[in-house]
Amino acid sequence: WIERPILEHGRTEVISNTVEVSDSPEHVWIDIQSVDAVQATKSFLMYLGLSIPERCTMQGQGVGAQRTCYFNTGYIEETVTAWNPPYLLGLSIDRTHMPGRHWLGFQHAEYRLESHGLVTALTRTTTITSYLRPTWYWRGFERLGVESEHRYILQDVVLRAAH
Repeated sequence: WIERPILEHGRTEVISNTVEVSDSPEHVWIDIQSVDAVQATKSFLMYLGLSIPERCTMQGQGVGAQRTCYFNTGYIEETVTAWNPPYLLGLSIDRTHMPGRHWLGFQHAEYRLESHGLVTALTRTTTITSYLRPTWYWRGFERLGVESEHRYILQDVVLRAAH
């Protein structure tokens, strides 16, 4: 009875990473909606089994549009919840079709773009729910995994802007 409340209600974590992209927010905005193929350098964790983002497709535009992101192990279905081109794209993560994710839930994702002269600051934020305990032990591993996927996706946007 002591463990039940802990195991029934996961804790929420918000993880953000930012990169500078040598392009305008308008061009970066186009790159974050749909991705044909991610071409960034894989992290060490991706060689150990961390899911690898491969591509994303967007059906429609604006709040309510559907976005599907494909990984090497499955896919995630998202719905656009915030749409303010070219500065904010918010997504609810509706369904995760990937193995081994019962202990870690993805709730929300967000891209924020800020113009800084000749570069755009692009921030990716993901909100997760975790059921792993003890928190002091698992939090670092969860952050490392999510940040690895963030860096992979953000690095791809930086590389596309360079070409």
